[in-house]
Amino acid sequence: MEETKQTETVQAPAKKKSNVLLIVVVVLVVLLAACGLIIPRIIGGVFKGVLQSNGISLDEKKGDFSIKTDEGELKFDGDKNSGTIKTDEGEVQYGEGLSLPSDFPKNVPILSDANILSVTSKTANGSAMVVYTTSKTNKEVYDYYKAEMVTKGWTEQMSFSEEMLSFTQGDQSALIIVAKSEENKGTSVTVTVGEKQ
Repeated sequence: MEETKQTETVQAPAKKKSNVLLIVVVVLVVLLAACGLIIPRIIGGVFKGVLQSNGISLDEKKGDFSIKTDEGELKFDGDKNSGTIKTDEGEVQYGEGLSLPSDFPKNVPILSDANILSVTSKTANGSAMVVYTTSKTNKEVYDYYKAEMVTKGWTEQMSFSEEMLSFTQGDQSALIIVAKSEENKGTSVTVTVGEKQ
């Protein structure tokens, strides 16, 4: 004959369970609050160490950072919201209100109200580029370059729908691209100058 054993389940009083649960919740809240103060510092320190070991420096107060690799360097200035990328092949600056580099061709006009957003200094292949916005309309910019480039000794090679102009002068070529600015305020202009291909 088989014997059946019966097991009895004893439940803890409900009050004791709720007290234990309350203590666990309070301890978790305190730990999470402490982690909110400590963990970001630990993670921030580890993150900064990883960045620095990979050639990246970061100034989180100003928003500045720089990245150095074998191919070049990128620097960002958080105060000015602008940056520079340098490689063996050239240098690119980006931001607002930039100045033309001293090596930008003097025989290529830039409108007087230009807000220069990007500048590529002469690269290893001899090209340079400027991207800017102007308050002028697309047609005004197109007409300006169509007339002014010829005045400066350039020969027009091609034009397209008041959006693109191509010129040559000696061993140089120039490409002007005119487009409505992304913010729909004025016109965006890209001027690229390089050796004739």
